[in-house]
Amino acid sequence: MKPQFPTFINPDVTMAPLTVLPPTNRFSEYTAPFILLLSCLTSLPGTLWDILTTRPRDIFFPSRWLDALFARVWGSSTFTAFSNLEEKRRLVSEASGVVIELGPGYGLSLEDYDKEAVRHVYLVEPNLDMHEGLKKNIEKFGWADKATVVGCGIEDEKGLEASGVPQQVDMIVAIQVFCTVPTPERVLPQVFQRLNRGGQLRIFEHILSHDSAARRVQQMYDWFWWFPLGGCSLCRPTDKWLVDPEYMGFGNQEGWGEVDLNKIVGESRHSCLPCVWGALTKA
Repeated sequence: MKPQFPTFINPDVTMAPLTVLPPTNRFSEYTAPFILLLSCLTSLPGTLWDILTTRPRDIFFPSRWLDALFARVWGSSTFTAFSNLEEKRRLVSEASGVVIELGPGYGLSLEDYDKEAVRHVYLVEPNLDMHEGLKKNIEKFGWADKATVVGCGIEDEKGLEASGVPQQVDMIVAIQVFCTVPTPERVLPQVFQRLNRGGQLRIFEHILSHDSAARRVQQMYDWFWWFPLGGCSLCRPTDKWLVDPEYMGFGNQEGWGEVDLNKIVGESRHSCLPCVWGALTKA
């Protein structure tokens, strides 16, 4: 019988490798988030102009124009390029049964799902500014009969029920999502409960660095990082939370029967955006 909580970081994973980006020295890794922030902030003037000219009342509701800013940022070439990472494509292409994808954004992942293996995919996207693009990609990639857009968060039980989301599903896919949810201590246990026995949570997430110096740099950036990036935090130890029985609220349940989370091959220990990816299978 496999142990309930095996080692959850496998640095020797031999899946098709990620194209390792050029910055490999400490200075480059520490300044990479700053460059991304500058890129994000170039979207702010256009976002504010669009709001002022099309829906001026929203300027008085920060959450609305921050959603609009994030939608514009996430649709930029800076971030869409990351959707083609091999690790993300594998996570999606191996999904099957009834699937929930959390925070699909514009739905670029729909290109990689296996239509024969997936019976239905529920696209849980609370940012309404992304829905138009999401629906276009549902049509573009041929998912009109097998996809449902859900305009709320996974923590909104009534919203999920109103959209026909089942109480339990076979797989949940989360790609760079748990960094942004407002209450991860509630959401992560709810995600676990949504899975059938033997169901999988398939994730690609950036996490709090395991390197003490990089963690301090992350904490510095975290003061500003949330603003253009939908409330994203650089400082969440999601990899550790997911295998913590108390945090996940397993209680008398068995928890995960198998945990297979991996680091990206070649990732620098100085990275301020370190990632884990893989699958956790419910016992």
